[in-house]
Parts: sequence; structure tokens; C-alpha cells
Amino acid sequence: MSGRILAGILCLIMFAAYCHRAAAAASDDPMVRKIGAQPAIMARQQRDHRIAFNPERFGTDRTVHVYTTLADFEAPFSFSLGWFLMVNARDGEACLDEFGERIPMPGAKPERGAFNKIELQEIRGFDSVAAGDLKQALSFFETAARSAPQNAKARNNLGACLAALGQYGRAQKEFDEAIKLKADYALAYANRAWLALLLDQSSLALPDLRRSLEVQGDLKPAVLALLRTYIDSGKLEQARVVADRAFARWPEDTQVCLLAGDAYVAAGDVKSARQRYQKALVFGPNNPRTLLRLAHTAERLGDLDDAISRAKAAVQASPEHAQARLELGRYLEMNRNLRAAQLQYERALELNPATSVRQSVYGPLLRVLINTNKLEEADRLSKRWLAENPESAECRYNRAWVASQLPGPENKAEAVEEYRKAVALNPELVQAHYNLALILISQGKEQEAARELKAFIEKSPKDPDTKAAGELLAKISK
Repeated sequence: MSGRILAGILCLIMFAAYCHRAAAAASDDPMVRKIGAQPAIMARQQRDHRIAFNPERFGTDRTVHVYTTLADFEAPFSFSLGWFLMVNARDGEACLDEFGERIPMPGAKPERGAFNKIELQEIRGFDSVAAGDLKQALSFFETAARSAPQNAKARNNLGACLAALGQYGRAQKEFDEAIKLKADYALAYANRAWLALLLDQSSLALPDLRRSLEVQGDLKPAVLALLRTYIDSGKLEQARVVADRAFARWPEDTQVCLLAGDAYVAAGDVKSARQRYQKALVFGPNNPRTLLRLAHTAERLGDLDDAISRAKAAVQASPEHAQARLELGRYLEMNRNLRAAQLQYERALELNPATSVRQSVYGPLLRVLINTNKLEEADRLSKRWLAENPESAECRYNRAWVASQLPGPENKAEAVEEYRKAVALNPELVQAHYNLALILISQGKEQEAARELKAFIEKSPKDPDTKAAGELLAKISK
């Protein structure tokens, strides 16, 4: 059995073992109750429902770790407010953090002038995250990390903020440093695992998840990362088990609902997935990720009108969300509303010119232009995109397809050349073999066409065009 499989099994066993006694931790633990009732903590929790409490050791002290987790991001990166404990003071019990400070109310000044300045920057950064202002939070966290480079919390929070803002390289360095400084920092391990998942490096995520769950077996961000790992790696039964336990443990958490729904989608149970997504919508009615997931389930269930409605709601909730525009365009195209689809595709490109978005938009936009007889515009765009991305198999494939729609033998010759280059760059573009065969047949090159048809049938036996390809191959081979 491989190390990665063992690591995954170990993570699942640890979560199962801890889950039953973790379910009532927040309500049964006296220290959690006391710290959660402190005015400075309670005020923050009222402003940010994502704030969570975990009993943890900080050095030799038994403390309560207070943290918050992003809900509106694909990866739920998390930020520490601090590790708190109750101590006896002259005026009764006092709630102090790991610096020995009584944290101020949100937006208020500390009670004493000698309050730790680094800690104040951290608190202000945390409150900025709660308010949804990540750029302001980044400024506070950068100041704290520069002033206290040996502070693990400062490095983790800076890393989480950088990761949420897409600065993955810098985020990786900050998480690495946070873990070097605090080897039992479960939240930093979970953050680093989520970063690995964003970068499609699930093999790197599992060791961090194993360590995170060893330290804190019910840490929600780590459990969710484990669930995401199982979904991405096709371990659907493990994913379902973790999804059901996570949903039972945290039924009112947006990320839990979404990932539980994803687990059901991966297993083919779309109706159950829709129920989880609808639950997530209760907690975040304007969350575009939730709305788009509901749109996808509606499409899978054959309700295109509902899919369009959900995608429109996602665009209205977040007009600058390029993926929402792209999905709405796709549903509008399926509904034959081609002009409206074109506008959404073009807007998606304007909003996010990143390579991944461009490659997702190129094909659909060119398809709409061809289907609305805008051949000159399709010709111009496909040439421009290919000139900008000469090593892109998708751009060569799209250029070949557009050229094949244009009149004249020179365009057909270009299409043949570009299809062959596309396949050379990416052998997974098997549809190119079929398209290429059709052009070769029109040119009277039936032997070459037969080779392409055979390659297509061999590489894609379940493709909808495979039957037609077989019939065509039999016809030209007579």
C-alpha cells in the first residue's frame, strides 16, 4: 500500500475518531464558553459568523484558538485571532491572548498604552478580513510580519491573505515559515494543504493534512481539505463518508455544504448535491459559487431555464465575476440565445484576461461567431489568438476549426496543418483526428483520412461521434 493511500486512510480514521466528541466541543467546554462570552470576542463573532473556537495547546498552556475562515473563496484559507485563556486578575477573571493582552473591541483602542504594537496590527488585519477588505488586511499583516518575522501567527495570516489574493508563491513561503516557527500550528498546515490543492498538487497536501489532524483532529479547514483531496483523486466512497460526517458536524457552514454537494456530484447523485447547495444558499444568498453550482445541477437535471436563472443571479450578485459570465454565456448558447451569449463571453474576457479564462472563452466565442455567420470576425480573432499563443494546442485547434469553415482550398490546407500541430502539442485533443479526417476526405485523401478515423476511434471509443466515424471508415475502406 502506498504512503499516500496510508496517509489518506490515517486522516479519515483520525477525523472519524475525533468527530463524535468534537461535535459538542464549543458548547461543553467551559473555557470555550467563557472565552466566547467575552465582549471583544462576542462582538467579532456577531460581525463574522465564520469565527470558530478550537481548544488547543499553546506551549504548555491549555488555550482556545479563535480563528476565521474565508467562505467566498474556492479554498477556505484561515486566519488566527489568537490563542486565549482565562486567568485570575485583580478585577476577577481576565481573558488574555498568547501575548498576555486583553484585545480591544473592534475598532476601539486598547485599554493600555503599552499594548503590543505587533499584536494590534494583527488584530486590525483580522478585523479587516472579517469586514471583507483583504487589501487593507494585507497592509496590516505585512507590517506585523516585517516587525515580528519570528511570529508564527503573523506569517500564517500574511500567507492566508496572499493566497486569497492569488499571490501563491509568496503565500507558500509564509506558510513554510509559520510551520518552521510553530511545528504544531494545525491551521498553518491546513492552509498550506489548501494552497497545494489550488495548485493541483494533492500529493503535497496529504502530509500536511495528516499532521494538521494529528494536532487537531476536528479542525474544520483540514477536514474540508481532506474532503477536497478525496473528490479530486476519485476516492468517492471516502469523500462521501467525510462529507456526511462534516455535514453532520457543521450543518450551517457554507464551505461544508458546498463540498458535501461536490462529493455527491462526483458520485453521480445530483439531487442530493442540489439539496446541499440549496442549504448553502440559505447562509449566503448572493454567493456566486453557490449559485453556479445550483446552475450546474439544474443543467444536469435537464432544467435549462433554472440553470440560466441561477447563472443570471450569480452575475447580478457579482458583476465582476468572469466565471459567472462564462457560465451564463454557455447556458444562453445552449438556449440558442447566441447574441446574448456572445456578450457574456466578451465580458468575461474583459474582466479576466488570465490564460485559463481566455482558453475557456476562445472556443465558445468562436463557435457563436461562426453560428451567427460572423466569419470575418472569427477569422480575425482566431488568427490573433494564435499569434499571441503559438504554443497553445487549443488555439491551434480553434484556428483549424475556423479555417475549415472558410471558403477556398488554401483555408482547408491551413486547417489540416493546424489540426496536426494541435494534436502534436496535445495528443488528448482526439476530436482533431475526426475533424481532420472530414477535411481530408473532401480533398480526396481517403488513405490519410482512414488513419485519422482509426486514431479517433481507438482513442475515444465512447465519443458520440465514434459510431459515425466507424461507418465513415467502413465506407472509404471499401
